[in-house]
Amino acid sequence: RYLRTVIVIDATFDQLPAPFDGLGIQANYTYIDSSADIPLNTQPESGDTLAGAAPLDTDRSAYGQMPIDQLSENAFNIIGMYEKDGFSARLAYSWRSKYLISWGGNGFDPDFNDGLGGKARIPVYNDDYGQLDASISYTFLDNYTVTAEASNLLQEKTVGIIDQNGAGDHVTYSYAQDARFAVGIRAKF
Repeated sequence: RYLRTVIVIDATFDQLPAPFDGLGIQANYTYIDSSADIPLNTQPESGDTLAGAAPLDTDRSAYGQMPIDQLSENAFNIIGMYEKDGFSARLAYSWRSKYLISWGGNGFDPDFNDGLGGKARIPVYNDDYGQLDASISYTFLDNYTVTAEASNLLQEKTVGIIDQNGAGDHVTYSYAQDARFAVGIRAKF
């Protein structure tokens, strides 16, 4: 189950004096309150813990209700733009709060080493993430458009967090993708 709230703003400022009459802004915010009913572990604490699917910490403590995977609780996008006389420019920032990737995924399901057997199923989250992108294009002779685009200008990192009850959170992976650039031309016939 989940509850979703979305707020959207879309404004062009064509009443401004030239050359500012091509300015505009778009923004949106999304809030999602989600939870998933996960089958609880059906085996006693002293037995095999392979049954059920619920997350289970390495100290054998349960996590309770979990959010739906891949859904951030908060997310927003804001785009500043300019469009006039064949020229178009956009600067966009997108951000999302941390979100569940999985629990007990490969590498996060260690064997218990207390002699009782079974495996833990530790939740893994991606930490909050924001990305800045930009694009510029110019259309000429009505049929030709030259574009330049850039993605992840701030070279933000993706950080994975394992969530453990008693031991606390730990960074489990971190990587950054380089900024990506593209230039192109498009023709319509």
